[in-house]
Amino acid sequence: MPSDAPRPLAATDSQRSPASPAPSAHASSDSSVTPAPSAAAPAAFASSAPQAPSASASVGPALASFASLGLPEPTRTVPATFVPPAPVHAYIALGSNIGERASHLRTALAALATTPGLRLLRVSSFHETAPVGGPPGQGPYLNAAALLETTLSPRALLDTLLTIESQAGRTRSVPNAPRTLDLDLLLYSDLAISEPDLQVPHPRMWSRPFVVGPLSECC
Repeated sequence: MPSDAPRPLAATDSQRSPASPAPSAHASSDSSVTPAPSAAAPAAFASSAPQAPSASASVGPALASFASLGLPEPTRTVPATFVPPAPVHAYIALGSNIGERASHLRTALAALATTPGLRLLRVSSFHETAPVGGPPGQGPYLNAAALLETTLSPRALLDTLLTIESQAGRTRSVPNAPRTLDLDLLLYSDLAISEPDLQVPHPRMWSRPFVVGPLSECC
């Protein structure tokens, strides 16, 4: 998938390139889109071709850091049920490589924008990327990131992301399998969470071009 002076979010799976934008636009089979980088309503998720796949989408060494993106490093660990005393910023990553990919991402963003306790502040452009790992023969991903303001606990936010995935027809079989929709909690304010099903900051976000690229547009 991918802040208040808070930030963070993490937990599921997506895909795309480093902080520099892709070289050229690429017309995809789904209606392409570049959401407006603003807090506007879902209607602002307007159109423009997704950026072309990068030559290499392999996972490697860290491509960015908290400092390079101007994000605060986590200062303390809290339980996933922690309820912030005031709204905090959180970042998520979005990805899809089945069906109308852009439509899946737009629908997810619209659902987030209308969820009580959430405000959609900023959305990256859509990036088309090659799949990393998983079964062979998968189609390319469309990836994005979003900045949210939330009063939800990390656990409630994760549950919201999983519900939106389920509504999009997401099923889980083998690791890194194709999916209609993938939503990852990357960062949640300047807080860390370490639980079996939720680790924030997302443990693999800095080595994933398909996360770092869109995320850099939201910082």
